[in-house]
Amino acid sequence: MRHNAGMDLDLYKDDLGAVAASDLHAAIEQFTRISQPPHDRLEEGYLIDFKQQWGDDTIKSVAAFANTFGGILLVGVTEHGGRADQITGVPAPPRQELKNSYASSIASNITPTPPFEIWDAPLPSDQTKHLIIIRVRTGKALHLITKKGLQPVYIRNENESIPADAARLQSLISARVLNAGRPPEGDPLHKPPGGRLLINNAQANTDGYRQSPTFIHIALIPEEPLAIALDSAVERRITAAVRDVYPAPTGFFMQLEIDRGTDWYQVKAPGEAHAQQYQLDHEMRWGVAGSGAFHLIAQVRAENTDVTQSSAKQGEGWSLVDLMTDLACTIEAAHRFWKYIGYFGQGRLYALLDLNQLEVIKRAGFVDAKTRELGEAYPAIFYTGKRPALRLDLSRSVNMQRNARASVEITYATRTQRRAEAVATATNQLLRGIGYGASLEQLRDYATK
Repeated sequence: MRHNAGMDLDLYKDDLGAVAASDLHAAIEQFTRISQPPHDRLEEGYLIDFKQQWGDDTIKSVAAFANTFGGILLVGVTEHGGRADQITGVPAPPRQELKNSYASSIASNITPTPPFEIWDAPLPSDQTKHLIIIRVRTGKALHLITKKGLQPVYIRNENESIPADAARLQSLISARVLNAGRPPEGDPLHKPPGGRLLINNAQANTDGYRQSPTFIHIALIPEEPLAIALDSAVERRITAAVRDVYPAPTGFFMQLEIDRGTDWYQVKAPGEAHAQQYQLDHEMRWGVAGSGAFHLIAQVRAENTDVTQSSAKQGEGWSLVDLMTDLACTIEAAHRFWKYIGYFGQGRLYALLDLNQLEVIKRAGFVDAKTRELGEAYPAIFYTGKRPALRLDLSRSVNMQRNARASVEITYATRTQRRAEAVATATNQLLRGIGYGASLEQLRDYATK
């Protein structure tokens, strides 16, 4: 899509990422009427705000838009008397992505993160300066500023972003707080991309959703459904994230199977090379949807064998370390996908673990790194050599269950600085659902390694 010098571009609706930088700049000039006499230029109001540079006032405006009617924030545009004055741009330091920097600032200082999109375009006259466009939609929740020194709740009042008074705050709470953090209706794990996620020994259930008798299915779902135009560039990013993030054994990603549809894309790693080398049958499939959902389904059944020493077969089981690794890597892979498409908002992690009577694998002969004591531990099986064993006090219920579910809120901070907390929380939920009791502190400590 290429617009004629921005003449037919709607800043409130169109996909600005598909517009050439020169056309986007022309669209801003037309939108602000910057070439008109001062009294005819665009005026700030409920849905539009100008900022000369990034600062606390921009955070206030984003939060105010989200708590009121939504709107557009133009950073790098000065104002005089509330009307657009000049398009000056903001300096773009070498090797720094302003768009990601500003998006991270929004996601780190407003909670929950409001639904927003952000674009940047260098000025035609000076490529070292950029114009930043932030489009904010009305949020379902009450969006609070967490940055020290600022009021927590801002609203838009004509051309100003002001702290909410008691009456307006009560109105906002009544209208929105009940919806905050509410997961989407239905079960997102039964709506994978393409209608199915298929791994070996699969049997179709009544929903047409195919699954192996033993598996882990992890899905990260955006709080706000997206409308992503999947193409080969997006597919390459997804495939690269899969290869880079998951510490699979050498050769596991040599032959990837690709499947795609109008609004979905899947990648499957058969794992044949690894199966031949270690007699370990392991398959993984990743899928993304045009709505922004990111899925992983993987086999969890493994031979209870110390693959590093090629010892005799001891039956079958599943690895707790592999489970935690899959959770951590899927959060990271989804984060890279969302960052690439420009989504910095909230999400939720869902997980379904089906063990079909499998026992967790536990081995003796491990040395505690801190105490140097010899004891039992839970090893990695598929990720052997990539992840250390886990020392954990795990108690077992009288009646064990064959499957369990987890649901954890995912924020921008959770996907970056506090990922270990999300992994530990989801792991604990799955363990308890099966019938195990574990220490959250021990799980957090391991998840940080």
